[in-house]
Amino acid sequence: MRAAFLKAPFRVEFRDVAEPEPGPGQVLLRPKLVGICGTDIQRARSLAKDWERFGHELVAEVVGVGDDVDGLVVGDTVAAQVRAACGYCRGCLMGRMADCTNRARTLRLDFFAERVAVDRRIVWKTNGIPDRAAVLLEPMGMAFDINRLAEVGLESSVAIVGPGPIGMLAVRVAKLRGARRIIVVGTAADASRFALCEQLGATACISRDDGDPVAAVLELTGGEGVHAVMNTATVRSVQDSLLMCRFGGIVVFMGEAAGGGRPTPGVDGPGAVPIDVDWIHHNRLQLRGSWAAPNGLLPLGAQLLADGEFPYEQLVNAQFAWGDLEQALLAVAERRDGVVKAAVTVGADV
Repeated sequence: MRAAFLKAPFRVEFRDVAEPEPGPGQVLLRPKLVGICGTDIQRARSLAKDWERFGHELVAEVVGVGDDVDGLVVGDTVAAQVRAACGYCRGCLMGRMADCTNRARTLRLDFFAERVAVDRRIVWKTNGIPDRAAVLLEPMGMAFDINRLAEVGLESSVAIVGPGPIGMLAVRVAKLRGARRIIVVGTAADASRFALCEQLGATACISRDDGDPVAAVLELTGGEGVHAVMNTATVRSVQDSLLMCRFGGIVVFMGEAAGGGRPTPGVDGPGAVPIDVDWIHHNRLQLRGSWAAPNGLLPLGAQLLADGEFPYEQLVNAQFAWGDLEQALLAVAERRDGVVKAAVTVGADV
């Protein structure tokens, strides 16, 4: 079978690899559509130093099932998330699967292939929604998680920094959770997305290129700041996010980060930014991280898509053939033709 391999900068090769077989508790999937994520762009731009498999926003057909698999049969259409909880670490045993300490061991970044075998635990039926809509389920899981960590609820005022696909989905999730004021913070390059952000529920959209975004947020909130900031942008914007908060506020960060390992004390890594800890201390602020969390709300996401709560055709507004995967990556990276999220059809001859 054929699988796609990636190497920076923006090079894609298709290679013959062995077709996997589903083991116990696994299902064999034929990928139909795979979305392109910001993580793919980071790896395509610089992080993929050598050839590697990639792709993780999956919509697929079940073509085989291993032993001890319930609830799925050949022919079902499913979506998958990026990883599963291990089930045996301290976090999992305490019922906190989002805090699984073995999450990196189950991370799947290899879905641009004609067949993949995956753990049954990371797969959900798409319940008849269009495949193009189902592409949003994996990133929607991230939008659910950052809203959960930000404790968004009725009467909340929130800022969402970075109107990429996850940030835009987070706007709608915040609206559905009852947020009263939703402020989107972007750049001049994001201005073409502001109208869609407002359609999703944003009450105001501001560009940092037009002036100080902290001052703009404070003006919109009567000088108080927001209850929570969900930052899906860059590490450089974390300090601004803290300054946008009111007393007792929460910042959730899940944006650009090239590292992941424990930093060396005294050595600035890719995620190092200046933060005024005195501001955090005196204002009882919290800075929380979100990364690749297992999300049991994805069946709810499928229902919300079926109910028309998300304009998926405006969000997934570009589709490419598998043979054009390299061009798809460049189109997303360069925002060609107003692309918000691109999906790639898998399985055509290459």
